[in-house]
Amino acid sequence: MRFISKERRLIYQTAAIVEKYSGQSYERCDFEDGLCGMTQDQSPLPWERRSGVVGPSPPFWDHNGNISAQQLFVLKFLAPQQITFYDFFSHRNDKLIAGLQTTCDSPIQHVWQKTEVLQSQWERNVITIRSSQQFQVVFQAHMLATHGQEEVIAVDDISFSSGCLLADDEILPCQEVSKTKQDLHCSHMERYTFDSADEDLRLCQTCGFDFDMCALVTEAPAEQTSWICTKASEVPSLDSAPRQDQSGNDEGYMVWLRDNHTSTFSPIESSAYLNSSVYHCLDRNCHLQFYYTMENSVLRVRLYTNTVVFEGTVLRQRSFIGLDQLLVYTCGQTHSQQLCSIDEYTCTSGQCLTHSSVCKSGKDCSNGNDKDSKASECKLSRIKSVNQEMRRPNNSHLSKSMITLEELYVFPQTVADCDFEANSCGWFEASDGDHFDWVWSSQSSLSADFEQQAPPGDHTHGTARGRFMFILKNSSSLFQTAKLRSPTFSQTGPGCTLSFWFYNYGLSVGAAELQLHLEYSKDTTALWRVLYNQGHQWSEATVQLGRLTQPFYLSLEKVSLAVYSGVSALDDIHFENCALPPPVESCDEPDHFWCRQTKACVGRHQLCDLVDDCGDRTDEIGCAPELQCDFENGICNWEQSREDDFDWTRNQGPTSTLNTGPMKDNTLGTAKGHYLYIETSGPQDFQDKAILLSPILNATEASSCTFRLYYHMFGKHIYQLAVYQRIWSNSRGQLLWQIFGDQGDRWIRKHLPISSRQPFQILIVASVGDGFTGDIAIDDLSFMDCTLYPGDLPIDIPSPPEPSVPVTLPPHNCTDDEFVCRSNGHCVGKIQQCDFRYDCPDKSDESSCESVIAPRSSPYTISLSAFIPSNSVVYEWFTKFCKMEINATDGWYLYADSSNGKFGDLADILTPVISLMGPRCTLVFWTYMNGATVGSLQVLIKKGNATSKVWAQSGQQGPQWKKVEVFLGIHSYAEIVFRAKRGISYIGDVAVDDISFQDCAPLLNTNRKCTADEFMCANKHCILKDKLCDFVNDCADNSDESMFICGTSSGRCDFEFDLCAWEQDQDEDIDWNLKASDIPATSTEPAVDHTLGNSSGHYILLKSFFPQQPMKAARISSPVISRRSKDCKIMFSYHMHGTGIGALILLQVTVTNHTKVLLNLTEEQGNFWQRKELSLSSDEDFQLKFEGRVGEGYPGNIALDDIILTKSCLPSHFSTREESALPLPTGFCPHGYEECQNGRCYSPEQSCNFADDCGDNTDENECGSSCTFEKGWCGWKNSLAENSDWVSGIGSHKSQRPPKDHTLGNEHGHFMYLEATPVGLRGDKAHLKSAIWQESSAACTMSFWYFISKKATGAIQILIKKLTSNYFTL
Repeated sequence: MRFISKERRLIYQTAAIVEKYSGQSYERCDFEDGLCGMTQDQSPLPWERRSGVVGPSPPFWDHNGNISAQQLFVLKFLAPQQITFYDFFSHRNDKLIAGLQTTCDSPIQHVWQKTEVLQSQWERNVITIRSSQQFQVVFQAHMLATHGQEEVIAVDDISFSSGCLLADDEILPCQEVSKTKQDLHCSHMERYTFDSADEDLRLCQTCGFDFDMCALVTEAPAEQTSWICTKASEVPSLDSAPRQDQSGNDEGYMVWLRDNHTSTFSPIESSAYLNSSVYHCLDRNCHLQFYYTMENSVLRVRLYTNTVVFEGTVLRQRSFIGLDQLLVYTCGQTHSQQLCSIDEYTCTSGQCLTHSSVCKSGKDCSNGNDKDSKASECKLSRIKSVNQEMRRPNNSHLSKSMITLEELYVFPQTVADCDFEANSCGWFEASDGDHFDWVWSSQSSLSADFEQQAPPGDHTHGTARGRFMFILKNSSSLFQTAKLRSPTFSQTGPGCTLSFWFYNYGLSVGAAELQLHLEYSKDTTALWRVLYNQGHQWSEATVQLGRLTQPFYLSLEKVSLAVYSGVSALDDIHFENCALPPPVESCDEPDHFWCRQTKACVGRHQLCDLVDDCGDRTDEIGCAPELQCDFENGICNWEQSREDDFDWTRNQGPTSTLNTGPMKDNTLGTAKGHYLYIETSGPQDFQDKAILLSPILNATEASSCTFRLYYHMFGKHIYQLAVYQRIWSNSRGQLLWQIFGDQGDRWIRKHLPISSRQPFQILIVASVGDGFTGDIAIDDLSFMDCTLYPGDLPIDIPSPPEPSVPVTLPPHNCTDDEFVCRSNGHCVGKIQQCDFRYDCPDKSDESSCESVIAPRSSPYTISLSAFIPSNSVVYEWFTKFCKMEINATDGWYLYADSSNGKFGDLADILTPVISLMGPRCTLVFWTYMNGATVGSLQVLIKKGNATSKVWAQSGQQGPQWKKVEVFLGIHSYAEIVFRAKRGISYIGDVAVDDISFQDCAPLLNTNRKCTADEFMCANKHCILKDKLCDFVNDCADNSDESMFICGTSSGRCDFEFDLCAWEQDQDEDIDWNLKASDIPATSTEPAVDHTLGNSSGHYILLKSFFPQQPMKAARISSPVISRRSKDCKIMFSYHMHGTGIGALILLQVTVTNHTKVLLNLTEEQGNFWQRKELSLSSDEDFQLKFEGRVGEGYPGNIALDDIILTKSCLPSHFSTREESALPLPTGFCPHGYEECQNGRCYSPEQSCNFADDCGDNTDENECGSSCTFEKGWCGWKNSLAENSDWVSGIGSHKSQRPPKDHTLGNEHGHFMYLEATPVGLRGDKAHLKSAIWQESSAACTMSFWYFISKKATGAIQILIKKLTSNYFTL
């Protein structure tokens, strides 16, 4: 193995040619006639003989100036004694080294190195060698591999001094293999295998630092200590430092690292790196051996692809690390149970697999371990890290360490995650010794003294035995720091994100910060912060790493300041999308690019976007710089607009305001990178705009060009970022794309195809939100397949508007109350205009109402032209074209733009006046309401100056379109209004699409006779009998819902006053609630009931809210229904809206308790009333039960209304009454009868009929008849539908109630009263109701006494409610 230097992010390559001799004298070689007997080996980079005539790069002549002379490029050869030669370097950073080797497997001792290079000039060199043994001189050339440039090291005219004799052997002799294994020397080792066809080549590399650094290169941040080569006797005087090298020689050399800082306030931690040369060990059993000494330091040995790196970190003053006798060798055998070939992978079980098997996604090893320790052949660019970490508090002698290179910790293509169950995964405390450290442990492993400093359980398993990292504090001091450091990673792909779970709990737990450290830089980048107590729980954090092209590590740091008290912990670290794309054998897919070196296949849209997607930057070669801008050196050829409110700001690192803006740029992924952002703090105001102008570009060809940008929108008050394309210099142009609101703390890529027939310009417009945490940033702007236009954009000169042409009407004799048909002048009544039916032959009576009209039985769609916007100036409705990107159709929709206006502003858009709607008219549309502060949307019916609400929805509904159906029913001369109300901020618009009216045509006037299946309405219309008594005015005169038709059936309930004949089950946990009128509906409750269609109607409701527990149930039961019922049906309306919906279940329960599920609805069904109809039958008498179950979330409500049992559903006593005997005079009463106090029986029909059928008035006592309230309420009851109640009381002089009653005339008499309370609201109602009276005579009267206090502002009304109609006032 040869060590050659490695600079940051750059890989050196070496090549060799071996010169063999056959005993002849050899003095000079000028390469004019060949290689002088030298032969080329199989090194990765070959030597090349050429002249300046054919050379594509310098030198173009030999050292004598002859352009046709031959030279040799990239040299390594063997020669005896003294040599003279000329060298040529095209770059100053390249190196040429000469070394001495006496046996084939002895170490190469460096004797000469080119230290000062004259770039692009030939220079003469002389090397004199003295040796008592036969030897060879080895020249090594070290070249820097760069992208897009050819580098050259050339040599010419090599000559040797006279008297130099060649040895008889063609190769150097090798030492005999020693039997001892106490100390390992190169002579012991089996052949070290290069990628070579020369089976006789042997080499084992060792370095004792006696001459120089052996081509190891030290790397350290500026102003910090680096590794130095020093004599053991010259080591600084430290108590524990050794005074001799590994061999015991005080004049021997070693490599040394110590802390240079003298101030106690200097940084505690200092790191430096010692990088080896590239090695090509393809043997599966390579080993690294070295000796080390250290105190209060960390030594980590890591293996990159073909490069070994020693990382030393000194943690304290007077700390040190020493290294000596580095050795890399092979043993020739594996420790597995069988010997696998070089082309195979060895499982820990000894099983051999091909590398193609190892690298595929499945697991082939019987123990499943081939994914955890893949060899580097799977990903050549993958980082390897030695998980060898040496930490010694005091070590005054050199210790030996041996590492098997094959066993180094390897990060797979997706970087290894860590749940800390097995170990710390290479994460370690980097600032220990101050008794405030990150520790790997579990709750169950801690003593009682420390268990309060750790979480009760880990996040992975949630148990006390689960492991995690946490901060353990043993004592307090002022400047304690806990610094958890990660392993070092080589690089990341563009989409890399890191997520982890953290614990930050306690009043004095303090802040923590996650930082990014580049390996060769002292600069740090803050990636994430937590500032305060997050509660007694695990919380998740996600951090965007992005593309990092050089080695880095992470640290999570917290400072105590002597007041720390709490729990700080870390668990379940997960890296996602962090690997670069894998190499492939071919990349023939269209619109793809094959990376030149990594052989990865990336999309063509990723080319020239300022991001290294390939991993070798070949996707960024050959790009036009004028079409790119990463803001590292200004804003390139982009310009700040002079017509905006303020300018974009170029920035590094985080913005000046916490909790908004990026912490790093997108190009470099660090705080050193630049980007542009808008500063939204003062003096900027809401909606102020900053505009960035692109260079002007040429018109695009058939294949449009593409604009790419990265944007960052993080903060509570983020407003809008938009991209426009303009062809006139005095306009903003066409909106290509816009986005609103907080998008998270991450850079997001946007790809915009552009097409234009004229030269154009791109505008990036950012708008200020209504707060200071609204910084918006952009970075890495680029165009692809575009070219610059050399001129300027023209100025748009608007053309004058065309004069409007009035509509010309044909000759007609129509009156002002008639509409004139446009084609023939026929007259139709104004009520026939916009009535959803064509009355004019040319359909002109409906042309101003809709754009497309369908047959009467079908819905038709209203276009925007049919709607009339309101007079709102600021908050308005607009149309917008939506271009879908994935499997969707482009189209337009209507939206209320919340960019303007203020909280509570209204925007109305309404139809023309609709003359008449049919009985079953339904409005159907789709809504989209998404955004943190989206407002509300209402549908109103407007008649003249009066409006009534028929539907409402408020708040965020999620990122999807949702269907709405609103029952309108019969209305005349009405307008339908869509009213949007703006939320508290601009984040969230209200959108509407696909508005249609269904079944809205009015009834046809017919003179025909109704069929047997039809019912003739009072107005002579015919309707199906199935539509009778269904709470819908199908006749348009309500005759189908009259009491004479529907009777006194107990099977109908509209819940306007109570639960009717339905009863709450007493054995359930909760009840159905009768929603009171005048109580505003919450966001998930119905805005109106189904019966009346307005907010004063009633329904029953089951809410999902705290403290109700999930899956708790409420039930209401119907009366018992007879088994003899034929064609019995139930119809009802239900409303299930909200994310926390449980279930609505309809059960059929027989008298013998057999249960059948008739309906089971779960999840949200939509924010509108829906109707259901079910047939009923049973072999036994039965009841129906509506069961509502509470959901697991909030909000979510289930509502029921208008339950109907058809007339065919017979009550059970109807079937039993025919079989039972006549009422018995005394004693026992049959089923279905009630017993009087005197022992007689009476039927339900005899109750509450104003007749004393019992003889003792038992059947009339609880009917709400005549009552003095002295002995109770006499059957009068409060309505469950209201939020206030009547109360029984006595007189009082200290309140507003009467001082005495009317019956007794004193303060002891009782009466019913309603008194205003501090919690009452204006308009609250209280209903005192009687029982249901069967009927009354024509002369029936009612009298009562009432009292209204002087301060009372309310009213008393007497209402009569029939079972088949609403209240009406007496």
